Amino acid sequence: MRVALFDSVSSRIATGITVCGLVSMILATGPARGQQQPTAGVAIDLLTRVSLPDGVVAGEWSKQGAELRVNTAVPARCVLPYDVRSGYDLDVAFTRINGEDSVGIIIPVGAGQCIVNLGAFKGEAHGIAMINGKKARANETTVRPGKLSNNRRYRVQIGVRLDGGKTTIAVDLDGGKLMRWSGKQSALTLVGLWRIPSKTRVALTAHKNTTVFHRARLRLMAGGAVAPVAKVRPAPARPSRPDAASGLKTVEFEGRKWVAGLAKRATVEKYRGKTALHVVGGESAYVYLPDVEFQDGVIEVDIASPTFSGVGFRGRQGGTRVEKPYFRPQNSNTEKHEKTVQYAVLGRPDGGWRYLRTNFPGKYEAGADMKKGEWFHARFEIQGATLKIFVNDGPKPVLVVEKMLDGVSKGTMGVWAYNAYFANFEYRAAK
Repeated sequence: MRVALFDSVSSRIATGITVCGLVSMILATGPARGQQQPTAGVAIDLLTRVSLPDGVVAGEWSKQGAELRVNTAVPARCVLPYDVRSGYDLDVAFTRINGEDSVGIIIPVGAGQCIVNLGAFKGEAHGIAMINGKKARANETTVRPGKLSNNRRYRVQIGVRLDGGKTTIAVDLDGGKLMRWSGKQSALTLVGLWRIPSKTRVALTAHKNTTVFHRARLRLMAGGAVAPVAKVRPAPARPSRPDAASGLKTVEFEGRKWVAGLAKRATVEKYRGKTALHVVGGESAYVYLPDVEFQDGVIEVDIASPTFSGVGFRGRQGGTRVEKPYFRPQNSNTEKHEKTVQYAVLGRPDGGWRYLRTNFPGKYEAGADMKKGEWFHARFEIQGATLKIFVNDGPKPVLVVEKMLDGVSKGTMGVWAYNAYFANFEYRAAK
């Protein structure tokens, strides 16, 4: 163990609130076994107590020693251990590796909750959000410009002091005063895209970037208390495995249990001579095998549909981030024939079909022969970043994607559709 003084913003908070003086901190080099709650006045490093995937709400989070790394195109959130119900100091260090959008910290503030958002709106502003319904770029805490430099380490110190239903928040960046706010706790809320399953936890956030969080040290004010460590329940859009306790919607098909909660309807029915899985929903209606970790190999399936339908693989984040090739049978042998087969990525703003068609015309879509509502066979060969799509056992692929957009990873696999029937689903993982 080593003795260290936990730097805080306590001395910079200009209010009439009575706050206990600072004390010297004893900072452990790692988590103490059996420790159930932090002691007031003693700094603890929350990152060492994180056990992934517990707490992950969205984004691809990984642990590297005592650090957390996130790679994301969505508003990523990872909720840290301990419920905080008192005043506190928080010391966070991070480095944004790439991207140009925000890095933030969601903080509990008594009966309220907000996010300290840095580099928001592609560097337009730093700010606390939301305050009386106003975002980080449009309230009294807004700091312009709010740019962050990539590959530079930043230190954010946040002090929260409570006085009945009022609060004072002080935020310093790299040792300098950044923003101050005092007011009613009820004025603080989270905008929908940053919501987390707890109003009493600290959470780390990032949007459309890769960020490494080096440190997240929490120090409670004297007299404060926290609840023991408990796992955060995942958000409903991030289901993990189907079982009775989880309450997730599942369906039995072809001897396997499929997670079907993202579809409006998933039922087993007879269709044109085959026992089929009937999926109704939309672009996000991904019905998948939760216990499969698939990276490379072959996927084959029979499909009958009048409209958008396909498969998904390397699925993550509970099926909200998926490699998603699909078909438009309604386009086959019409003036839109060359738009019958499509590659896209669910969960990436730059992976949607409209973005890809506009910016890379003809690169991610192609023609194929099929009829609306009639069975056709599809085969997908996945190797590294390459995808080949075959239709009706044709000797040549109808579409080759030489570099898929979401990198090489492992994940779930399944099917998705606006309204389609699927049968004879098979996969062979590469050895």
